[in-house]
Amino acid sequence: MTQQQVTRTLAIAAAAAAVILWPQWHVRAFNPQPDPPAFGLIGIDPFAVAQVNAICAAGPLPGGVNPGPCDVTLGFNDTAGHVVKQAHVTLAPGQGASLSITARDAGAARRVELQPCLSQAGHGFVLATAEIFDALTGRTMVVVNPTEPRSLGTVTPSAGQ
Repeated sequence: MTQQQVTRTLAIAAAAAAVILWPQWHVRAFNPQPDPPAFGLIGIDPFAVAQVNAICAAGPLPGGVNPGPCDVTLGFNDTAGHVVKQAHVTLAPGQGASLSITARDAGAARRVELQPCLSQAGHGFVLATAEIFDALTGRTMVVVNPTEPRSLGTVTPSAGQ
């Protein structure tokens, strides 16, 4: 073997070893208190109602963690991030709460864009949804669900969350 072939073989072996060992070298972080559920903007007209819902987990949680109570702030922000309506509730395990808003409540005569919010306000695991339903019939038109319970941290809620 020539010197060039030996160097090439060693370079290939080193690259293969790096690829195989990379997952062990890669640092992964775990956030024990993930962010609360996040929603994008939703639009409602004068004939619709927007509602944000939360339910506190009732069953045993992974690692034997106590499921509640859950301290949550339900709310709606406008497109500038200002709070339009909000309510703070403390939920026992298995309990739920909702907060509704209409376009009129938001100060709009026509369609208005709002962001449903669920702010960090304590401990517990909560499942959240946001929905839009017809004000006259009560028929649900849209349900938005982040699909997984989130741990509520002890961090003080910041404006706009």
